[in-house]
Amino acid sequence: MSDSSRVVRVASGQGFWGDWLEAPRRQVEGGQVDYLMLDYLAEVTM
Repeated sequence: MSDSSRVVRVASGQGFWGDWLEAPRRQVEGGQVDYLMLDYLAEVTM
C-alpha cells in the first residue's frame, strides 16, 4: 500500500466531571482505531 492511499483512523472524545472512564477503552476495542485523541477539561481544578 502506498503512502498516498493509506487510511488513518482517528477517534476522539472529551472528558467531563463524572464521565465513564471505560468509554475510551471501549471506543478503541470496539472499532478500527489507529489513534485516540482525548480532551479533558480542567475547570474542576482551577
